[in-house]
Amino acid sequence: MLKNSKILLIDEATSALDNSTAKEIMDSILMLDGITRLVVTHMIDKEQLKRFDEIVVLNNGKIIEKGSFDELIKDKEFFYSLYNVSSGI
Repeated sequence: MLKNSKILLIDEATSALDNSTAKEIMDSILMLDGITRLVVTHMIDKEQLKRFDEIVVLNNGKIIEKGSFDELIKDKEFFYSLYNVSSGI
């Protein structure tokens, strides 16, 4: 960010934070304009994930799904299962 880069790679930036602070950090990242953001996270929060243009789902180091939050939920595949387990549905 100091070098005015066009790409920002964030790897688990909120992993050791409480939920409130994690939400503030993610909100700040998502509000950045004019920059491509690649965010690696294990967070499965519907309201946050709906704000991403695309979600890429990895399993054993391989891309197995990609799409918007709504598309991945509609497809009812691996991401759908992860979401349901994490949200207690």
